[in-house]
Amino acid sequence: MKINGLLLLFLIVFSSCRNSNHATIQIEDEVDTPDSAIRTVELDTTPDSDSLPREDQIKAFLEDDLKDDIPIMSPTDRKYQFEEVDLNGDSKNEIFIQLTSPYFCGTGGCTYVLLSSDYQLITKFSVTRPPIFVEKKMVNGWKTILVKSEGQFKELVYNPDTNSYPDNPSVVEDAPFEAPSASAIVLFEINVDLNTFEF
Repeated sequence: MKINGLLLLFLIVFSSCRNSNHATIQIEDEVDTPDSAIRTVELDTTPDSDSLPREDQIKAFLEDDLKDDIPIMSPTDRKYQFEEVDLNGDSKNEIFIQLTSPYFCGTGGCTYVLLSSDYQLITKFSVTRPPIFVEKKMVNGWKTILVKSEGQFKELVYNPDTNSYPDNPSVVEDAPFEAPSASAIVLFEINVDLNTFEF
């Protein structure tokens, strides 16, 4: 069929190789000539990292951050749990990661990792014990965090000079109160079961 002697017919055929993340598009231009021109374009169909599940993004971060440790870790050491909370009021959740295997824990507590919403490291906390309390009180544009260390609550305040919270609660001064507020968000409650993932 020809309309005014010219019709552009686009046939899009996606075909991908078994181990390829590219699709092939064939566009056939049919004009009123004996010959037709065929152009082939490859599109990258690699999944967008932003579309990956949260646990896969965290796994990728941990595998990179702990690449020197992983060869000497046992499979039971490579487990984590996580919770999310908006700490800076931008409507995007930061991510707290709990690493609680013997490899990451000592007498003073365990290692916790805090990531931004785009999976960049904010703070790697040492000697920290659950639960973690996130208060509504904001200092320097970020919510304050309350943890217990050596029997005393410690108030962790975001430092804009380092873009981080204090990473060792045991060296922070005791909080000026004896308990978290009733409005505090509680993360990693002792009696709450969270999904456990591997990296």
